Amino acid sequence: MAVMPAAAQGASSTDDDNHRWEFFLPFHLVSLEIPKYDIKADVVDMAKSATMYFTAGLKWTADNGLWVEYQGWYGKYAVEEGKGARDSTSGRQQIDLGIVQYDISYNAGLAVQADLDIEMSQSIQALRLGYPFYQHRGFIVEGTTGLRYYHQRIKIRGQLDVVANGGATIDITRPPILGGNETISGVIDFNESFSGSIVETQQWAELTLGGQLGYRHGRHSYRLSYSFGSEKSSRGEINYRYDVKKFYAALGLRRDILYPDDVKVVQSGPLMTLGYKF
Repeated sequence: MAVMPAAAQGASSTDDDNHRWEFFLPFHLVSLEIPKYDIKADVVDMAKSATMYFTAGLKWTADNGLWVEYQGWYGKYAVEEGKGARDSTSGRQQIDLGIVQYDISYNAGLAVQADLDIEMSQSIQALRLGYPFYQHRGFIVEGTTGLRYYHQRIKIRGQLDVVANGGATIDITRPPILGGNETISGVIDFNESFSGSIVETQQWAELTLGGQLGYRHGRHSYRLSYSFGSEKSSRGEINYRYDVKKFYAALGLRRDILYPDDVKVVQSGPLMTLGYKF
């Protein structure tokens, strides 16, 4: 199952216990979008493409409500897409792979196959600090700050194979990272391989600042949070949490926006968290 890290749900331990520590496993069922290159992969695509995943978190809460949380995550994904066409007469075929498009005109029969692979690896280490500035009749307002460390890469590989019975013209539209646009005419047999990194392997850290608004009634709690980072990132989240003695479960939605190399990357979808208090 493709997952991404989710923020720890809820503030501190329940009112009727003295647990200071929480160990939690957050699961983010994520969809991926990179608008600049017209790349989209929904939750199902990402779930099928996950090749490695690990995430966990630990949180400590003081008597006055001050809390410190650490969370680590690593994930690797590989999304594949392929399209083909075959025609025994003259005509035109348009093959759209999102980041690369082929417009092929031919005066006799043609067979074409295009494939695209997108690999994404990402690790995040996050340390957060929060404090409840206001608590009254179940309502709570918290301020948060922290530090996030990222290491990620997004790489693209592709292949085009064309066999024509007569002359053919291929107009190729692709971004500069994959060689730019090109027109090839008069080909009978043609193939090309291309590769490039939307985001080179990179590491960066950022300071974060945000807030949380919540309401609690007995074992039920609701929370809305938002934070932004010094590297233009942002994170919005809404969730519901239910506590049972030493355990809790939470369900909600989350949306992350990152700007590695000034390329907008959107990761959004439902999130679930299972936790143990001790």
